[in-house]
Amino acid sequence: SGKKIMLSVSSETMVGDRLRVPAAGYDGGDLELEFVLPDYEQLSKEQVKALENLKDTGL
Repeated sequence: SGKKIMLSVSSETMVGDRLRVPAAGYDGGDLELEFVLPDYEQLSKEQVKALENLKDTGL
């Protein structure tokens, strides 16, 4: 089983941004994370509505 890590993610993080976590990958290497947004097909109707509401507020 893997180990757990705590991350701080900036509120300015955008889809496609990457974050490197030193010594958290395989064999002690770095772990690289990419921030993604699921496709609309994978979101529930409530999740799509929440995203649309955020868009309407300018976020």
